[in-house]
Amino acid sequence: WKGVYYNFYDFDWGNINHNINAGFEYRHEKAEYERYADTSLGGMMTWNPKTICNGADGCIDGEQFTSVRLLYPARSLSASMNKYSLYAENTMKIGRFELTPGVRVSYDDFMKNTNISPRFAFTADVFDNGNTKLFGGWNRYHANNLFAYKLKNGISSYLQQNRKINADDTLTDWTDNGVIRERGSSKYNYEVGSLDTPYSDEISAGIAQRVGNTLWTAKWVNRHAKKSFARSQTLNDAGERVMDNSGWSKADTVTLAIKPTSAVKFSGLDLDWSVGASWSDNRQNTANTYDDTTEADQDRAILDNKLIYKADLPAFNFNRPWKAFANIDMTFPDIGFVWGHRVGFTAPYEGHSTATVDCPSHDTAICGDYTGRATLYENTKFGKHISYDWRMSYKKALGKHQSFELTMDINNVFDRKTATNKPNNSQIITYEQGRNIWLGATYNW
Repeated sequence: WKGVYYNFYDFDWGNINHNINAGFEYRHEKAEYERYADTSLGGMMTWNPKTICNGADGCIDGEQFTSVRLLYPARSLSASMNKYSLYAENTMKIGRFELTPGVRVSYDDFMKNTNISPRFAFTADVFDNGNTKLFGGWNRYHANNLFAYKLKNGISSYLQQNRKINADDTLTDWTDNGVIRERGSSKYNYEVGSLDTPYSDEISAGIAQRVGNTLWTAKWVNRHAKKSFARSQTLNDAGERVMDNSGWSKADTVTLAIKPTSAVKFSGLDLDWSVGASWSDNRQNTANTYDDTTEADQDRAILDNKLIYKADLPAFNFNRPWKAFANIDMTFPDIGFVWGHRVGFTAPYEGHSTATVDCPSHDTAICGDYTGRATLYENTKFGKHISYDWRMSYKKALGKHQSFELTMDINNVFDRKTATNKPNNSQIITYEQGRNIWLGATYNW
């Protein structure tokens, strides 16, 4: 990516001090999807005590063999996108007040929408001594992580293959009719280029109070995501379900954080810390919103022992309401090295687990005359969990306005297992990501 940024000199106009920032940014993105080899998923087992496998996969001699499977062919996809943006903001100081209106205008050659994102922030120094400050703002953020949709179409397509047992009890080769199918009962078209760009409106307010050598900050944030991508129940002329802008979410978060006004200095070491806790209330209709981590698509859902369309699911509460954190940053200024530690705590919470079931075999009373797959939603209690992450960085100055920086993030240092989906009567449990390491390098000039 490339960018040009300007920070103008302060100037006074009447009783107001102005500081204007403006800039332009161009970003080129390229992504690839690669399934290196054909991948199969067993679908139906046939029992036969005379089975002779002869090394065939999905087979147990004298017992059973897979007679129906889904074959996902090897495939390679690539896509690129160009993004352009302009921004400008003016920080105005009027006595003990500071106001910052601004705007960002962006465009990309994928969505082909011109997105205007206004923003406004304010700060009031209540007693004009820096000890008590009120702050808040209103911002609009347009989604910028839509690139995966350029690769989504066709990823979940498959061939249904069959095999039988020969007269000599060996197995036939896999055969198919050459018809490409899609997961779920309908084909899905993930083309979103004609839709509006999803965005979020955010309102925030808070107070920062100095207490001795510490700063206590209480903050409330209301975030409302609008026009998110979701699967429509409408079919196009090709019989495909298409994407629309019917997705949404709402979140309220209250946070209390404490940190020192300055780092504690030792010989060759600066020690900084912060602690805090938050409460949140989150609601969204993402049960009908595209999830790029899932390839299995179903139109129907089972909730409270009733079969319904996913479009008719209520807004779910995705709360993990109570969280706490503690950060410690160890800076070694002589060598430009920083080692950050973050400990997070999430209190027990209630949510939903999901599982894919087949109708009518799951429950004929619930499924009725419907034949196909459905997503089963079950109330689930999740326990507390603790996370521990590291961030290390090394920065080397190369001149007056140049520097080189290396970073390493280690998330979930102790590789703890944290369940995020555990359906009842199922051995399949989904966990949060285990230990993962991210390396980065940055050159600044």
